[in-house]
Amino acid sequence: MTLTGGGARSRYWCQPRADALARPLGLPDNAEAALGMAVLARAGTTTPLGAAARDMVRLRTVVEPRPDHTLRLLESHLKLVDALEERGWLPPAVARHARRSAHL
Repeated sequence: MTLTGGGARSRYWCQPRADALARPLGLPDNAEAALGMAVLARAGTTTPLGAAARDMVRLRTVVEPRPDHTLRLLESHLKLVDALEERGWLPPAVARHARRSAHL
């Protein structure tokens, strides 16, 4: 997973995202939000999305998740998923996927 946009310029602010997602996050050399749209535009032609991303995105660094932080965030994350689903702001299928992705 690669992040774009202004927040992707800061490793400090990307670390909690990697921890919460329990996934390594790539930070590109060019973090402008337009990069993501450019990749999608190219993929909309004859190039598969993955190939377009590999060709167009150069990573500056990768932020690795910290497992101890991920475990601390998990309970709060699942409470948020429950609350969003109860309010009707998160479809049940998406909530189920979020719970499964949290390895429950």
